[in-house]
Amino acid sequence: MLIGRAAERAAIEGLLTRAGDSDGGVLLLRGEAGAGKSTLLARAAQVEGFRVLQATGVEAESELAYATVHQLFHPLLPLLEQVPAPQADAVRVALGMDAAGRTPDRFLVALGFLSLVSEAARERPLLLVLDDLQWCDRASVDAVLFLGRRLTAEPVAMLLAVRDEPGAGAGDVVVAPGFPELVLGGLEDAEVADLVAGAAVARPSDEVASLLAGRTHGNPLALLELAGDLGIEQLTGKRPLPDTLPVGDRLGRTFLDRSAGLSPAADDLLLLAAAAEVGEVDLLVRAAEPADPAAAVAELEATGLVSLRADRLTFTHPLARSAVLGAATTVRRVDAHRRLADALASRGEHDRALWHRAAAALGPDEELADALEDLARRSGARSGQGAASAAYERAAALSTTSEVRTRRLLDAAEAAWQSGDPARARTLGDRAEAGAARAGSRARLLHLRARAASRRGEVRVAHDLLLKAAALLREDQPGAAMEMYAEAVEGAAYAGDLDRVAAVSEAAVGLGPGTTTREEFLVSWLAVGNAGLRGRLASDAALLERVLALGERLEDPRLLVWAGISALNLGDVPAMQGFYRRALDVARADGAVASLPYALEHASMSQALAGSYASARAAAEEGLRLAVETEQQRSASMLLAILAFLAATTGDEEEGTRYAEDARAIAAPLGLGLPTAMALWATARLDLTAGRYDAAVDRLLTLAGASPEVGHPMVTTWTTPDLVEAAVRAGRQDEVLAGVDRLVQLAEATGRSGAAAAAAWCQGMLGGPEAVERLTMAIEVFRLAPLPLAEARARLALGELLRRDRQPRLAREHLRAAVEGLRQLGARPWADRAAAELRASGESAPAPETNGLETLTPQELQIVRYVSQGSSNRTIAAQLFISPRTVEYHLYKAYPKLGVSSRTQLIGAFPAEPVLATSG
Repeated sequence: MLIGRAAERAAIEGLLTRAGDSDGGVLLLRGEAGAGKSTLLARAAQVEGFRVLQATGVEAESELAYATVHQLFHPLLPLLEQVPAPQADAVRVALGMDAAGRTPDRFLVALGFLSLVSEAARERPLLLVLDDLQWCDRASVDAVLFLGRRLTAEPVAMLLAVRDEPGAGAGDVVVAPGFPELVLGGLEDAEVADLVAGAAVARPSDEVASLLAGRTHGNPLALLELAGDLGIEQLTGKRPLPDTLPVGDRLGRTFLDRSAGLSPAADDLLLLAAAAEVGEVDLLVRAAEPADPAAAVAELEATGLVSLRADRLTFTHPLARSAVLGAATTVRRVDAHRRLADALASRGEHDRALWHRAAAALGPDEELADALEDLARRSGARSGQGAASAAYERAAALSTTSEVRTRRLLDAAEAAWQSGDPARARTLGDRAEAGAARAGSRARLLHLRARAASRRGEVRVAHDLLLKAAALLREDQPGAAMEMYAEAVEGAAYAGDLDRVAAVSEAAVGLGPGTTTREEFLVSWLAVGNAGLRGRLASDAALLERVLALGERLEDPRLLVWAGISALNLGDVPAMQGFYRRALDVARADGAVASLPYALEHASMSQALAGSYASARAAAEEGLRLAVETEQQRSASMLLAILAFLAATTGDEEEGTRYAEDARAIAAPLGLGLPTAMALWATARLDLTAGRYDAAVDRLLTLAGASPEVGHPMVTTWTTPDLVEAAVRAGRQDEVLAGVDRLVQLAEATGRSGAAAAAAWCQGMLGGPEAVERLTMAIEVFRLAPLPLAEARARLALGELLRRDRQPRLAREHLRAAVEGLRQLGARPWADRAAAELRASGESAPAPETNGLETLTPQELQIVRYVSQGSSNRTIAAQLFISPRTVEYHLYKAYPKLGVSSRTQLIGAFPAEPVLATSG
C-alpha cells in the first residue's frame, strides 16, 4: 500500500487520463534516494488499458550508447518496418543492428524512436516508464527528451524519475526545460506514523512520529529500514530513540552491518553484484563459481540488501551498493572487475567486458587504451557520442605518453561537444591543455573552445580563438585553416564588424586554391567577401560564377547557407533562395536538427524580405523551437528578431515589442550586432506603421550611426526605405540624404539592380522632377525580382505622388494594385493606408478577401503547404521532426479554418503552393 503522495498520484493519474484522450505528455519525478519515486512508477505501471514499456538506467551501462532506450523500446523493434526508411536505418545503426550503415545524426535517431512510439500507440495508449534517469547513457537521455517534447496529440504518457542529489551521477544535471516536474520531499508526520505502523511492532505515538520525520527528513526508505529495529517502548515514547538514525552514510553503515555474517560464498557474490550493478544471476554465478549458487542467492536475499527479480539481483537501496563497494579493499574490487570481465567475454559481451577490464586497471595500459579508443570510434559511428567521449576519456587515463593522452582527451572533448554536452567538453578541453604543446593539438583545443563560444553567442571570443587556431594550421593544414577562417567571418558578420570580416578575408588570401570542392568553395567564398568589401563585385563576375558553381556541388547545410549569402550580397535573389531551400532540404533529409536553426534564420529572413510573411513566420518559429532545444543562443536571438520584424510589418505591436525585447535581451550582452540591429529595425517599423514618424526616424538614424556589436551595416542599408518614408512623413528629409547617397553609391559600386531599384525608390519618395520616373523604374525591378512588398510599397508611394499631382486616374491604377498586393501579403498597416489613399482618389477599396490561410497557426500553415504539394503525413512528419499523428492532429484543426473537410478538398482548393498570407 502506498502511503501519502496524494498530490503526486493525482498528477500521474491526470497525465494518464489526458494521454488516453490522445493528449500525451511527460512528468519528471525528482527526489533523493528512497523518496518513493520507484514506488510511484510501479503503481503507475499497473494502469489498465495502456501498453506499458519500462526501463531503468543502469550505472554499469551508462557508457554504452543507447543502452537504456534499447531496453525501453526493444519490444517495439518489429515495428521498424513501418517507420520511414531513413529513420528506421538510423535506429538500426544506433542500436548496433546494422554495422554497415553510415553514422546517423543523433536527432534523426531520436525521430526514429518517436515514429516507432507513434506507430505502437495506434493499437492502444502507451505508457513509457523510465527510472533512474541519472544513470542513463547520454544518447538515451537526449532521445528521451526529444521524444518527450513531441508527444502532443499522441496517446502516449511518459514518466521519468531521477535521483536528484549530489553524487548521484547525472541526476543533478539532467535538465528537461518545459517538462512538468514533481519534487518528492519527505512524508508528513501522520504519513510517517502510517508507514512505520505497517513495518514495526506497533504504531508510533504522534510525538515519536514527529521525531522520526525530523531525523529522517521523512524519507520512506530510511523509515522502513529503521522501523524493524524499534521496540514498543521506543515507538510509544517510553524509551528514547537511538541517538543516531540510519540516514545517508549512517544508513550505509546499517547495510554493512547486515552483511557482516554472510558466508564467504555469499559475501563474494554480494561484492560481484555491487561491482556489476546489472546483477544478472547467470553472470554473477559465472564470475563467482559458488559451490551452491541457490544457497548463496537465498542467503543474500535474507539480509534484505538485495531482491531477486526476473533473474536479477537488485539492491534495495543505492546506498547499499555504494557501501559494499566502499568497504571492499582495492585488491578485492579489482579482482571482482577482472572476473566479471572474463564472465562477460565468455558470453560474447566484449564491450561491457572492456569497461570492467578498464575498472580493474591500476596503471597505464596501452593495449587496453587502444581497445577503448576502438570502442569510442564504434560508439561514435552509431551516433553515441556521449559513450564515445567516456571511452576516449578512460583511454586517455590509461595512455602511456603525454602526447597520446592529450590527443585522446581532445577526442573525448570533441565527442562530448557533438553529444550536446558543452560543459563536459569544456572540462575535458581544460584537462588537455597542459599537454597540448604541438600546433595541431593547440589548434584543435582553440577550435573546440571557439565552437562552444559561438554556440553561446560569444562571437567576439569565437572570432579571436578561430584566428589563433587558423594561424597555427595555415602552413601544414591549409584546408583546416580555411574552415576556421570561414567560421571567423561568420562570427564577425553576426557582430556587425566588417573590419574584422575584411581582416579575415585578407588573411585567407594566401592559403592556395584548395584540393577538394569544399576547399575550393571556401577559398572562393572568402575571396568574394573580400572583393565585396572592396567594391569590386561588378568587375569580378568570374569569381561570382565560381562561388555559385561550386556551391551547386555541395551537400553541407552550413556551406549552402554561405553560398546563399554570397548570392544575396551579389544581388542574385533566385540563387539565394535556391541555396537556402537546398540547405533546408539537406538538413531535413539527414535529420540534422542542430543545423536547421541556422538555415531557418536565413530562409525566414529571405522570405520576410520577399514579403512571404506567413511562410517566414512558420520557418522562424520552427527555427526558434529547435534553437532553444539545441541551446544555440545566437540563432535564438536572430530568430526572435526576425519574428519581431514580421510582427511589426503585419501591424502586431504587442507581439513585435515582446519579440524585439527578447531578442535584445540575448543579443546585446553578447555583442551580436546583427540581431540587435534587426530588433531595433522592428521597433522602428512599429513606430512607422503606427504613425510615430519622428520616433522611427530617430531610431533608424541611431542604427545608422551604431558601432559594431550594436548595429550592422547591412541592416542599415536595408532600413533606408523605411527611414526615408518616415522622414518624408515627419518633414525631416534633409536628415536622410546622406543615407540615400550611400545607397546610390552601393548600387553604382556593385552594379546590382536590386540596390539600384531601392535607391530609385528612396529618391522617388523624396520627390523632385524625376520622382515618377524613379518610382516607376523601381516598381518594374521589384516586380521582376520578385520582391512583392517593395513593389507594393513603391506603388503606394507613386500613387500618393500622382494623387498629390492631381492625376487621380493614374494614381488609382497604382493604388488598386498596392491595396491588393499589401492585403495579400498581410502587411495590414500599409494596406490600410493604401485603401485610404484610394478612397481619397475617388474610388472605394474593395472589402478584404480571405481564404482561411490567415487564420492558421504557423505549424498548421507548414503542414497545409506540404499537403497542397502532395506530401504524405509521414513525409511531412519527417520534414518537421514531429510524428505523423501530430501532423494529422494539426491538419484536422486546419480543415474547418479553410472550409474543407478532407485532404482531397484541401488539395483541390490549393493545388499549388498557396500564397501564404497572414493577418498579423
